[in-house]
Amino acid sequence: MVNLQHSSQIAKGEWEQLNTDLSISLPSLRQISLDDLSSHDAYGHLWLNQLINEHMAGPYRLTSLRVFSDTPPRLQHPIQITRLHIDGVTFSRPLAPTWLRIQAECLRELTLGSVSPQSLWDLFTSTREQLVFEQLRSLRLVFFWTSRFVPRARNAIVFDSDSSDSSSDDYELPAACGFMASRYGQPKFPQLQSLELRRFAGDLPQFLTLFAGSPPYRSQLQSLVLAGLKTELPAHLDLALFPHLQSLDVRLVDYIREDDQLYLTDLLTQAFGSAPSHLSRLSLSINFDQIPEFQFPSLMPFDQSLRSLKLVMEIEVGDLLQLLQRLPAIDFLIVEDIEMSPVTSLALLVQRLRDMESLSPVSLSLTQLHTLLANSRNPHAYYALLLFVVCRLPQLYLLRVPEDAVVLLNKAVKTLVSAGIAANRAPHLQHLRVLPWAL
Repeated sequence: MVNLQHSSQIAKGEWEQLNTDLSISLPSLRQISLDDLSSHDAYGHLWLNQLINEHMAGPYRLTSLRVFSDTPPRLQHPIQITRLHIDGVTFSRPLAPTWLRIQAECLRELTLGSVSPQSLWDLFTSTREQLVFEQLRSLRLVFFWTSRFVPRARNAIVFDSDSSDSSSDDYELPAACGFMASRYGQPKFPQLQSLELRRFAGDLPQFLTLFAGSPPYRSQLQSLVLAGLKTELPAHLDLALFPHLQSLDVRLVDYIREDDQLYLTDLLTQAFGSAPSHLSRLSLSINFDQIPEFQFPSLMPFDQSLRSLKLVMEIEVGDLLQLLQRLPAIDFLIVEDIEMSPVTSLALLVQRLRDMESLSPVSLSLTQLHTLLANSRNPHAYYALLLFVVCRLPQLYLLRVPEDAVVLLNKAVKTLVSAGIAANRAPHLQHLRVLPWAL
């Protein structure tokens, strides 16, 4: 495998020789990974085209190609490859026939970033009359997000890699956008097991029917990730289309405000309620505005099945504990900030824990907690976190906090252990790992 990053030190005339040298030195090359967001500006095309084309055929042809670039590969023949990841490129208009063409039958794993719904399936070619992705198991599509419905409100989007600034050239997509290939008609995915769709602005319920299967092909989908703005994730999603679904991840990347209560309740009711009852993993990511009165919806089987939850909001500690008690399967929690009464010193923390008659657990399933305590990053807040939350999570083994709080919390935990508090009240503290926050 070769990993390459573009260097501004490479002169325009040197890339040809570098391609040749690499090809001679690596005759059995099977995997290429390239990071380069300046090829188009520097050369007008992807500077590694020659090497890629020379390894597209023969007994040692590439099995994996990953390109993060500002321009797609220009290929002499359709890509016959099992793993293809192309990010960074904006597929916002049809490509010339000599550019990217992907053989649908060969793919097992595919990621495309900044792809346009209008021309998505025209990137592919087939040896058959239909576009059948016979071997494709994993598909991840991040759509070109300036081509989307005009939002109801231009809210700031924060705290998520799916986010982007609103654009002045928004326009409405045709209802059937992304549903057909101009040459082959509707694509088929008989073996697809994992699907991730981000920022699709057309008719998402209709687009999802592509992956539901039709005779003689039946849906084998087991994992589904849907990420987008409120305008891109309609409340009327029907996930009964996927009877074998095991994992569902819904990510709202713009703010949920007070007047979105009905939308959020409808979305979760429909999405989680229509999903198969045997789901083993549910995940939800929500960016809340500062709304103390917001009532997090109680839904079935959502409450009983949710394993992972991300809340971008400040939540009062009492509300958080009540929420955890409603989620008996919760394993992983990210919460931006928790509002708590301060505990002004480590000595006071020890004393208050000693004075408590008991520490009743609020969750017997949560093992990982990530929190920034974004609005109250001081020692008093972290002592309160231990007192009100961590000590009441007996299965917790990993706590992630800002890097500048790791030493303080580790010291506090060691003090509680040495004082006998851990053994008597919270034995899990003896094995708790406190590490820096990592998204």
